[in-house]
Amino acid sequence: MGAFFPKDFLAITLLTSYAFYTSGSAGIPQGGSVGMVRRMLERYQSLGGSVERNADVTAAKVDERRLCGVQLKDARTITGEAFIWAADPHQLFYKILSETYLDRNLRTMYEHPEGYVANTGYQAAFGVLGEGDLHLPKGSVVFSCEPYTVAGESKDLCGIRLYDYDKTLFPADKRVIQCNVLLNNGTFAYWSSLSKTAYEEEKRALAETLRQRIESRFPAVRGRLVLPSTYSPLTFARWCHAYQGAYMSFNALKGYKPLYVKSTVPGLRNLFLASQWVQTGGGLPLAAASGKFAVQELMKRCPPPTASGRHR
Repeated sequence: MGAFFPKDFLAITLLTSYAFYTSGSAGIPQGGSVGMVRRMLERYQSLGGSVERNADVTAAKVDERRLCGVQLKDARTITGEAFIWAADPHQLFYKILSETYLDRNLRTMYEHPEGYVANTGYQAAFGVLGEGDLHLPKGSVVFSCEPYTVAGESKDLCGIRLYDYDKTLFPADKRVIQCNVLLNNGTFAYWSSLSKTAYEEEKRALAETLRQRIESRFPAVRGRLVLPSTYSPLTFARWCHAYQGAYMSFNALKGYKPLYVKSTVPGLRNLFLASQWVQTGGGLPLAAASGKFAVQELMKRCPPPTASGRHR
């Protein structure tokens, strides 16, 4: 259990996850998250939507309680009747807009790290040479191992997932074993304190440590693991502007009430939020559902024009 949930999480976290699993109401989309995003993108574009890639938002213009437009890193300005922010809200409120628009509950969680923590982690992805049967258990496996240290935290468990359950992800001879070491966002300061050289050495050393643990537990893979990639909390922050490298949103610890964030933004009538951060726990399923809620709020406040061209 400790490989999936830190010891200070509420017990309801385990019960909820276990209920989803045993009831058959949870699953993994074909093609993983990339496959799901691709299908969403195709649907969006089929309805007339367009996408701008490599277009970071750097500033926003507000006029009379309305967001009028956003400025991109190439100095272009994008205008619109309404906007949905579907990325990390910390980037929006602390670097683009202003803290004055910050949701009260979200502010509480940012300002009380002793009661609200977010999941992050160190991960190593190992490629498996050859096509032979590895005789590994299916899906995710957690096993006890010789202790090791990550970001100052001692660990005696190793969790792996063999990605051979979805043939659309890769050819048969390109299997991947992912190893995830669960951390909380409080370790972000440790990773940020490392020099570039020390950071790369730390990632490589941890990957070697995990490779040894995996080969010790499953001798069939000895000598067959190669290392395409490792990623740390800094990776998530760099790729996604993720707050302190978190890939899931806040969880309330003992003595603290779970808080939820509205899809609307206080003080702005035409800006809405959709991301994993609007609900405690977060993750991809809640992020997807939040998009629906954001659109529903948008339709209430900014309905489409009538046949005469006037807004209802």
